[in-house]
Amino acid sequence: MIDERKNDGTLTEAAVYYRDLNNGPWFGIREDIKFSPASLLKVPLAMWYYSKADADPDILEQAIEFKGPRGVSYVSFPPRVQLEEGKAYTIEALIQYMLQESDNDAANILDEFGGREKSADVYRDFGIQPSNTSDAYVIDVHTYASFFRILYNATYIGRAHSEHLLEILSRSSFTQGLRAGVPENVVVAHKFGEKVLDAETNTYQLHDCGI
Repeated sequence: MIDERKNDGTLTEAAVYYRDLNNGPWFGIREDIKFSPASLLKVPLAMWYYSKADADPDILEQAIEFKGPRGVSYVSFPPRVQLEEGKAYTIEALIQYMLQESDNDAANILDEFGGREKSADVYRDFGIQPSNTSDAYVIDVHTYASFFRILYNATYIGRAHSEHLLEILSRSSFTQGLRAGVPENVVVAHKFGEKVLDAETNTYQLHDCGI
């Protein structure tokens, strides 16, 4: 299928990684190719907050005022609901906006409040090169999938918070990737990301990863 899409000009490159989370067997198609993860990085950011909530659950109830967008960013799949300028949102609510709607404003607030250098601890704990503010940051799908594997096994944050985070991810508004490929009665906890490479030629990267 990948070769067919390359031949007809729809696709220039793709990578696939699948792992059986119960038993461990896996297969991949060019799973070591590195891509710009874009909004996929919202998952480890959320994991950092829930790791702190394991010790201090009140952190999720802290409220932060949304002072307005920091800039305009092009997205093909905009949030269904926008944050209201001047309104205060709890960290829990912002995490939901960030993951379900892939809201960049919510992610920016959480990133600034928690501090990118703090959330980078999640990457280091997993033996992954931490993300940075540069558009040059890349990661392969094999490595990225470890975030979901660790959530599934609840080996980084507690079972209750791991399950809650996966439940939030199962309500993603993006339905054109993994969600479209399985029956409606199958639960899919996932996160998508998009990265515009060239808006004039409509060239971009689109990712979807989950359970």
